Amino acid sequence: MHEKEIPGIDIELETRSAEKVATRILTPEELESSREGEEYSNKKLLIHWCAKETVFKMVSDHSVSYLNQIHIFLPDPVLQPHPFRGTYLSDNGSQQFDLFYQSLEGLILVWGCKSPAIL
Repeated sequence: MHEKEIPGIDIELETRSAEKVATRILTPEELESSREGEEYSNKKLLIHWCAKETVFKMVSDHSVSYLNQIHIFLPDPVLQPHPFRGTYLSDNGSQQFDLFYQSLEGLILVWGCKSPAIL
């Protein structure tokens, strides 16, 4: 990580219900990856939500559309603290982010930083 890059972090209570907000901010693919059988996994919805909040905190555009501009690629199964990817799409191109997740004492934590540029 470059010393001038802003890291991001977001924390939510595991007991917080995410389904109402998830249908407004998650893409159909993100919603599908949050399913466990016929039901949504509240934990996976929270991880997506926290990941989008984390990316939002690292970009300078505060009029970001969580649904259209921030995309989270959560692996299945979700392992702690293995990295996963986030992408921010803007008129100037896209930015990639390395994200990490941890469940700790009833909290969901997601943190990350901008992915290093590939030369």
